[in-house]
Amino acid sequence: MKLFSLVAPPAPPRVGAQCLHQRVRQSGCEACRTRCPAQAFRFTEGRMRLDEQRCVGCGICLFVCPCDAIENLSAPARAVRDGVLLGPFTLPVSVEELLMWHAQHQIRAVALDPFRFPGWAATLAALNLQLRKAGQTPWRLAAPSEAASQRERRRWLRLAEENATLSVTAGSRARRRLWRVTSEYVIALNQEKCTLCGACGRICSAGAMYFAESGVRLNAMDCTGCRGCEAVCPVGAVAITRGEVNSIIQLTVSETACPVCKQPRLSWPGKEGQPCPLCLRHHHGMREA
Repeated sequence: MKLFSLVAPPAPPRVGAQCLHQRVRQSGCEACRTRCPAQAFRFTEGRMRLDEQRCVGCGICLFVCPCDAIENLSAPARAVRDGVLLGPFTLPVSVEELLMWHAQHQIRAVALDPFRFPGWAATLAALNLQLRKAGQTPWRLAAPSEAASQRERRRWLRLAEENATLSVTAGSRARRRLWRVTSEYVIALNQEKCTLCGACGRICSAGAMYFAESGVRLNAMDCTGCRGCEAVCPVGAVAITRGEVNSIIQLTVSETACPVCKQPRLSWPGKEGQPCPLCLRHHHGMREA
């Protein structure tokens, strides 16, 4: 007689419905596939898919996906003590995750042997460059040197084993909420092309683009770089580029009505007499009252 476990096996990691490819057909986002050290992501049949057999559980995809679309995968748990990250260091790590340790748990050092874990050492160097650029305190190496005694080495191992593990909140949106020094992207809106249809604002799940009667607000501090706004803009008026800003752009609009269909609409100052986006595309008065 076979005995069946009452505990269901854990669900495999996957790319969920929040993935931009499932919402915008023209999306060119490849953040997870580009950054995955195990090459576990592939794009097939119009969808990004995660091969659970290849996944090593490093969690880098959790921190670089601009839409927080990775499901059934947790951020790595690590041992910390007195502001020092104690490990483990066996899997690759991203600068984005270390930024969360810096902002969420105030970590300022890592007990790392750079000769044993050169990948971590390179990521730490990239982190410190970013911290110095932002005027923040860089991390220091707290690991014993090669000349240290075996007793000292055992002390660090014992600390790592004795301390409770912690993890950080994963996701690009969480990082943007905590890391408010500068933005990671710059939002440019071409007012000569933009028809104020609002498609970019509706697709932006991070709230970085907001359309209202009071005006158009571009908040690059919240932008995660998914570029969904670029993909849905019918006139190519939006551009997202790598860069740093620390201010919110507020653009003035006015309430008016389309001269063709008479429907209320937003307009740029001085362009109140132009037809709405729908009437511009259809010249037969499809919405004419």
